[in-house]
Amino acid sequence: MKTDLILSQFGPDSTGRKAYREKVQQCGDEDKSVWEEVKNGMVFGSQAFIDRLKKKYLDPEHLADAPDRQQFIGGRKLGEIIETAPAHLKGDIQRWKSARRISKADTLKRDMLVYHLWRSGRFSNSEIGNQIGLSISSISRRAGKFQALLDRDKKVQITYDKFKSIIKF
Repeated sequence: MKTDLILSQFGPDSTGRKAYREKVQQCGDEDKSVWEEVKNGMVFGSQAFIDRLKKKYLDPEHLADAPDRQQFIGGRKLGEIIETAPAHLKGDIQRWKSARRISKADTLKRDMLVYHLWRSGRFSNSEIGNQIGLSISSISRRAGKFQALLDRDKKVQITYDKFKSIIKF
């Protein structure tokens, strides 16, 4: 189907497509989809707004076939996760926070927790850092290092998969 002629009346490339879509919505008395306003998988707004979106679009009954979206429903708070995770990791967060250096084994455990929290997208680097005792920039760096380790070490992948199945959001 040739669309170039019509879209050229609204502007170049993606801006033309967007302007055309807005015109069609306006003429058709169609509401904008909330998903058109989502940028890079993030929704900005008050907690009440986010709760309304969750209720409308992430109803657990409708997500039985979409387990990747289940993570948005959980709602566990960071402090609660931090309290339960060390028992599963056999680690001590207070020691990780206070020690100048920690062992390789503890580094792996800490980084696994950092990566899991970071990857969820639910918590900021600052929130994670405050709970774990790392700087904001260290969170991204530690998560990146753990991701690289996951990519190359089958044993770490198995350990992380077990951890991930226990520590849910």
